[in-house]
Amino acid sequence: MIARIGTWLFYAVVFFLLGVWSSSRLPSVSSFLDRQVAGAGHSAAPVADRVTKPQPPVVKPTQPPAAKPVADAAVADLEPARAAFARGDLKAAIEAYRGILASHPDDTTARGELGNVFFNAGRIDEAATTYHETAVRLIAAGQTAAARTMIPAVRRIQPALGDDLERRLSSDPAAKP
Repeated sequence: MIARIGTWLFYAVVFFLLGVWSSSRLPSVSSFLDRQVAGAGHSAAPVADRVTKPQPPVVKPTQPPAAKPVADAAVADLEPARAAFARGDLKAAIEAYRGILASHPDDTTARGELGNVFFNAGRIDEAATTYHETAVRLIAAGQTAAARTMIPAVRRIQPALGDDLERRLSSDPAAKP
């Protein structure tokens, strides 16, 4: 009986020390699961609290050179919408962005940020649609590199819209990478 307890203690100490030694060299199981779940595109049912949903694409302010005065006016309009988002008032942020888009429908910055607000509000399908509309406007403005960056996020949520963007980019001769 004492020999059996001694053996168990010996193995417990060996495996404990092995775990401590390898913890800095091997990724943890939770980080492995986080990467697998995020890579598979599952965002509805998290495996653990530490699983993060995929990040929305970052839409940088991009306007064609001819539309620069409009973009400057729209940047000033973005501040209330950004402030509402920063304080967590997603409903006010959405309304503010929609107001901006009513007066500046081609403002890809405001449209992309509206997609980010939808994404953070959990309105994933609306976010994908908004990202798609933003990418379509970027393609029309000749900013195909910026539009290309939005394809993975759109495709992950709504594959048909992602395919539509790919088709638009492949049919545009100026859009070749």
